Amino acid sequence: MTLRTIRSEITGTVWKISAAEGDVLAEDDVIMVLESMKMEIPGRGARRRQAGQAPDQ
Repeated sequence: MTLRTIRSEITGTVWKISAAEGDVLAEDDVIMVLESMKMEIPGRGARRRQAGQAPDQ
């Protein structure tokens, strides 16, 4: 398994991962949910790609 860094403008904990490796994701699909101060914040994809694909591919 390859680890990737995902940057966020908020501090929180990954509460739920909505995408599995190999899923085809459209731009703006929710890929994870962050929990911060009892709030759930959706993390969305910036562009269409396959989950698990390196950022430069």
